[in-house]
Amino acid sequence: MNLLRNFVCGLIFLYVCLWNAHAAVLVSSVMADPASYDNVYEYVEFITSKRIDFSETPYTVVICNNGTILRPHGWLTGSTLTYAIQLDSGVVEAGQTFYVGGPTPKLNGPKSDDIHLSNWYAVNYTEEDGAGGIGLNQQWRVGMVGNGGPSADGIAVFEGRAEDLTEESVPLDCVFYGDAVGDAAAYGYRLPDGSLLTDSSEIFISPGSEKLMKFAGTYNYLTDEWEVARTAVPISLKREEDIYSLIQLVPIILPDTMIVEPIVPDTLVPPLDTIPPIEEDTVPIILPDTVPVVVEPDTIVVPPLDTIP
Repeated sequence: MNLLRNFVCGLIFLYVCLWNAHAAVLVSSVMADPASYDNVYEYVEFITSKRIDFSETPYTVVICNNGTILRPHGWLTGSTLTYAIQLDSGVVEAGQTFYVGGPTPKLNGPKSDDIHLSNWYAVNYTEEDGAGGIGLNQQWRVGMVGNGGPSADGIAVFEGRAEDLTEESVPLDCVFYGDAVGDAAAYGYRLPDGSLLTDSSEIFISPGSEKLMKFAGTYNYLTDEWEVARTAVPISLKREEDIYSLIQLVPIILPDTMIVEPIVPDTLVPPLDTIPPIEEDTVPIILPDTVPVVVEPDTIVVPPLDTIP
């Protein structure tokens, strides 16, 4: 019975850890510089480590396309430097990917194939200002996602509404990429560990033109640690099936519909006819964990298993 109880407790512990994971959403890949012109064809892929109902728990994605700014305020700088997208509708299951991009999903620019991926969150960033007042609409052909370069560009995801973010808000996850950190080191970008981006911070390579830059690695969502460090892998897209996450989540996430039922061996309680009779009139026996069992001559009365704590 102790084994069964420990098994159930272990499942409960795992479930609680899942729901308290530090990074429920990870940046998985980015199409920063699609063919022809950026326009509304850029997109970012994310992967989740738990089920999220955005209508109940909104999240905010902030993208920085770094240039020159006189009064930076980190991820909240706005203007043409940072742009916020609020996710407040839809549901994403644990282990699934979702996408944030323009209103016309294309594989790699305007002349490429359409994308029919589910969980696509469209934002018309050429006409609409950013959520929570963070960011101005980006001019036609300019785009929202930076291409890297001498000042690193980045992507961050926060739990909460855009209007509630402050300069002290810590992102669940973020990535920076480019040839160097450059001027971005002076703009006050906060990292997932609470520190600020500096010249010595780790960044990834620039994605390159017409490439989908995938991030690969193994992330343990129970310990909030990368067991295999995240790396950047730029790839050329040939078909929609090439769009998938290279990030591995551990432990493996089971579907929500999978029910795990403990199996109680038939030998857990021996058949009554195999138990020798007791000479005494009535002998109370206390089993481990203080479960009382009453023994009478030639009979053992055992409480049903589902009533034993």
